[in-house]
Amino acid sequence: MAMIQQQVMTNQPSVVVTSAFEPGREMWSSGLFSCCDDMEICCLGYCFPCALACQVSADHGEGLCLPLLELCSGIVPAVALGLRISVRERYRIKGSIFDDCCIVTFCGICSYCQLARELKERRCRHTQVISSTTVQVTSNPPAYYPVQGYGPPQ
Repeated sequence: MAMIQQQVMTNQPSVVVTSAFEPGREMWSSGLFSCCDDMEICCLGYCFPCALACQVSADHGEGLCLPLLELCSGIVPAVALGLRISVRERYRIKGSIFDDCCIVTFCGICSYCQLARELKERRCRHTQVISSTTVQVTSNPPAYYPVQGYGPPQ
């Protein structure tokens, strides 16, 4: 009579659920209605909102004229929503898609102003980090050439 061995599984498969409010997420660098923090952005947003929207899109690395497509959209400004979600996810900022949807629908100009301030702040932080690093350059070529046919001139 043959013995049947039963294997015991010690590691059970699991699903990890993350939320927008997970630890390690940051807050926005300025509040939604903190327009007085940067008067240049505030004035641009309220006097020329299309120009600010195009600048935010370009600063984020998207097409300069992308926000102009919003003129053809329905109730929810899809381009503004996409930009806000993209910025929030890129910089790991706390929030949810529902919050973003409400903000761009009811406070569109303030949303673009907040995005512009955030991108400006991140650009300043990035510049400070780059300027404090040092680069060491060596002029010694490698001692060997691993690819056949490539080597020092003869």
